[in-house]
Amino acid sequence: MRRVIGHLRNMGARVTLFETEAPGDATVKARDANGHDVIAVAGGDGTVNEVVNGLDGEGPPVAFIPLGTANVLAWELALPRSAAALARMIFDGQTRRVYPGLVNGRRFVLMVGVGLDAWTVERVKPGIKRNLGGFAYGIALLSFLRRFRFGPYRVIVDGREIEATSAIITRARRYAGPFVIAPEAGLEHRFLTVVALTRSGIWNVLRYAAALMLGRLYALSDVRILQATRVSVTGPGGDPVQGDGDLIMKLPIEVSVDERPIRLIVPRRPLN
Repeated sequence: MRRVIGHLRNMGARVTLFETEAPGDATVKARDANGHDVIAVAGGDGTVNEVVNGLDGEGPPVAFIPLGTANVLAWELALPRSAAALARMIFDGQTRRVYPGLVNGRRFVLMVGVGLDAWTVERVKPGIKRNLGGFAYGIALLSFLRRFRFGPYRVIVDGREIEATSAIITRARRYAGPFVIAPEAGLEHRFLTVVALTRSGIWNVLRYAAALMLGRLYALSDVRILQATRVSVTGPGGDPVQGDGDLIMKLPIEVSVDERPIRLIVPRRPLN
């Protein structure tokens, strides 16, 4: 982050650094930064989520300096990896209008999930996550998988009801980093994609995980992929809901697409 700031200042940019100290701070800081030309978020996908919820309408363009665990947004936008290239993108990149999702009135950029991934996020210990990164999610999953059953969840997709043991409602093609979960999805589209897992048990969870890592989860016959404009999910009271990798609320939820776009800064494409 400090190398990016150094490069930006060398290019002539004026940079104001806001540091967060607790959950929700990034939302407050984003409100304070609405008069700036760019808001650059140094953190993970959850920090971007907080910033987007602090924007006044469309707000200033948002850039992402990926410092989190999965950094799904970085993969989705094909962001550069070096500090110098990130700084050049922030200073001279182009913007892309994208449409966040809304879950119970709260914005999300990438996805919301219930079941397996939400309970895993709920069980991850922050200290282990800081030290082990993505491995912390595997440890959390193994700690409760054998004795835990998810759902069932009642998922209403544009009036059509399905039952699932876990469900991910996504705007993004990728999940948990570089893994493609919904090939037809896209941040610029005005629809949601529902990925519903329909079977429970250790064997099926391991099978789903292997298919995800091989980029074939969406091809399994017991995984339902549906496009929608509105989705509702009900299930066991108090079950957690993850949004962009952080716990954000409890069931039940109503999900739609926000009509107010935001602008994300992306690498400038070369002219053909």
